[in-house]
Amino acid sequence: IADERTNERTNRRALTMSKTILTVSDKALKAFEDFKLRRKHRFVLFNITEPEPESFELGVLKKGPRKMKSFNALVNKMPEDEACYLVYEHEITTDDGRKTSKLYLITWIPSACHVKQKMIYASQKSSLEGTFTGCIAIQAGKVKELITLFSNESESDSEFSDED
Repeated sequence: IADERTNERTNRRALTMSKTILTVSDKALKAFEDFKLRRKHRFVLFNITEPEPESFELGVLKKGPRKMKSFNALVNKMPEDEACYLVYEHEITTDDGRKTSKLYLITWIPSACHVKQKMIYASQKSSLEGTFTGCIAIQAGKVKELITLFSNESESDSEFSDED
């Protein structure tokens, strides 16, 4: 009987979480706009806060400079025990020598983060994809996954240079 009650409570909590709406703060929308349209940042880290029970708000955790020394420096700073969203502009050189970039929305859910946090970030991912349009959505939980993904792309040698 105790197991049935626990399962019932868990199911109710999961259903409640799926009905909650993620509110994107003005600061988060401005940071994404600056990232995508104005190209002010190379990346932006977002996190979800819970200002009230069953009410979630997306806020800005960190903005990265336009010029970065290396992609590895970014991914090695990803939180090991907290979930977050990362929008990232990855520059590549195409086979015909043109430089271009792709925008990524990365749902970062490491295995060490709390189960409730995993559920919240996974359940709110689709609503965020609708808000942050124009990005390729991927999910990762290990630094190695990100390094493998982006090393498979043809990177520009000057991508992270400090020169203009």
